[in-house]
Amino acid sequence: MTGLRLWLRRGLGTPLAVLIAAFVLISLLTQQQWRLELDWATRLSAASVLVTTPFVAAAAAFDTGRRFRPTLAHLTLGAARHRLQVLTPGLAITVWAVLAYVVVWVVAALIVTAHDGVGVTDWWVFAEIAAPLLAAGLLGTAVAMLLPSSITGFVAAPVAAVTVLAGTVAASPWGRGPFEAVTTFGTLTGLQRPAVQAVATIAAALVLALLAAVAAREAHRPAPARRGVLAACTALVLTAALAPAVWPWREGVYVVSNEPVRCVGSAPAVCGPASRTRLLVPVQTSLAKAYRTLAGTDFTRPAKYTVTRLDHYADLDGAAPLDFDPTLIHHTEGGTASYARSGVLAALLRPHQCREVFTAQRAPLILDAQDRVRPWLDAVLAGQTPARPVPTAVQSAFDVIADCDVVTGNL
Repeated sequence: MTGLRLWLRRGLGTPLAVLIAAFVLISLLTQQQWRLELDWATRLSAASVLVTTPFVAAAAAFDTGRRFRPTLAHLTLGAARHRLQVLTPGLAITVWAVLAYVVVWVVAALIVTAHDGVGVTDWWVFAEIAAPLLAAGLLGTAVAMLLPSSITGFVAAPVAAVTVLAGTVAASPWGRGPFEAVTTFGTLTGLQRPAVQAVATIAAALVLALLAAVAAREAHRPAPARRGVLAACTALVLTAALAPAVWPWREGVYVVSNEPVRCVGSAPAVCGPASRTRLLVPVQTSLAKAYRTLAGTDFTRPAKYTVTRLDHYADLDGAAPLDFDPTLIHHTEGGTASYARSGVLAALLRPHQCREVFTAQRAPLILDAQDRVRPWLDAVLAGQTPARPVPTAVQSAFDVIADCDVVTGNL
């Protein structure tokens, strides 16, 4: 622990952490659609791992090759306990990198709390971000220890960065490499990260980290004793090349949430994952207001909407699918939240998911009917025209929408 504390103070970790925190935070703050969902914020921050891991590897290689190796490597030669000290520069860099992300997550949590949003339900994200950072840090250490001492101080950092990038590129045919983390650019309401995939990605990154640590620790043994290094490096290369092929990436990186479903309000009721109930209240309030405005017309159906993701219609149980978008929730100066009229219109114009929408021959019929209804419905909700009587052309168009062949399974 003494060596780790030393390198936490004297290594490149501090400036690197400042740069990572600034980069990730600026990336988040330039797109604040996530302000109501901490899951969205944390997963969005995962997109930066692809950029930060090469720098983590380069910093670890620099500290190991330029500062650690010339002064301490030979002094610790042959001491089994002290051979672990070769890992301390890379571990220190990793600790600082993870702390940088923690700072970003804390800031994001404060913003979500200030907007009365919802907290984390996807806990896998933290390990999925930390594991690639650890693998990159220890890989940088291994690169610095394996390179000839005459050139280590000059090329260790760029070689480590290129190695991380090469691992990412080599894995790209299978979807994702060990130095990346699963991200999202939209709401995670109604979705969850499959545990099998999360464990696979974390385990693969940790295996790479372990192999890199073994290679770094054994690197300064005498030449005849370096068989362990060669074996570790071989395993490292094979793992980096083959692991992505056996990871379960052929499935979607998200699946429909298995959370309990809860409903809010009535006429209509709005249902969704229990963890997102708070976000569904303004949706229900706005839809109920629209139903009151449209009282006495056919537009006050259905009686229930349920948040539906990935075209998952099998469990609607008579409800209409709701394509929920939290970015459409707006707060007035008085603190009252409401759902944007565009979201209400989208819900009312799609009381069921029509099978015809997915056929080239019939889709224009439904889409044209929606286009005929939308202007009138928008004017009614804006208070610009009365809801009754409903124009004949509008009623006929809405009948086409409401009487379509409803999808009851999953697409």
